[in-house]
Amino acid sequence: MRSTATLMSLLFPDTCVLCDAPGDALCLRCLRLLEPPPPIREPPGTHTVDALCSYKGAGADLVLSLKRRNRREAVPMIASALCVALDARRAEGSRSPRITWLPTTPKRRRTRGFDQAELLAKAMSKFSGWPAVKLLDRRSGPQMGLGRQDRVDGPVFTARHSCEGELILVDDVLTTGATIAAAAEILLAAGATTLRAAVVAVAP
Repeated sequence: MRSTATLMSLLFPDTCVLCDAPGDALCLRCLRLLEPPPPIREPPGTHTVDALCSYKGAGADLVLSLKRRNRREAVPMIASALCVALDARRAEGSRSPRITWLPTTPKRRRTRGFDQAELLAKAMSKFSGWPAVKLLDRRSGPQMGLGRQDRVDGPVFTARHSCEGELILVDDVLTTGATIAAAAEILLAAGATTLRAAVVAVAP
């Protein structure tokens, strides 16, 4: 008899989220198409920013495959790569950080059925063992499609809990940095001592 895993692989074969080639969730060819992130200027309130790629070409397609097509297969790969980058920066003997995320708007969550930043944060928690906890509520609309000044003004967040200690703040794309800066202000006011951002891609 075929195992359940074998049957699942026949019914739902693994394919690349970008080119649909059979195999890994992100094939070697598409992985090589990802461009390194441009120089990053840390948004106010953050101590470091780690990113995997530039938000252009294959990098933009990777993010949009998750947000718009619900292609989650590459999330574990993305999460593990971000955790490795973050762990390399940690001071030896430091306490484990907590992972939180920039929540999308309630409307977007209802439409998509998920919050992409939350998926990434929880996958990072599973890989690293660092706890993931929702610390922010979002009180304003989406940033996508706004002009630069509206983006710079940033959304409004509120803290759900006390936020002491080192935090890792997860999002999908860093554009102007206004969203992360707005969240950082709230988290630091609620007690965070160190805030490190982790994003999939950075807009050039």
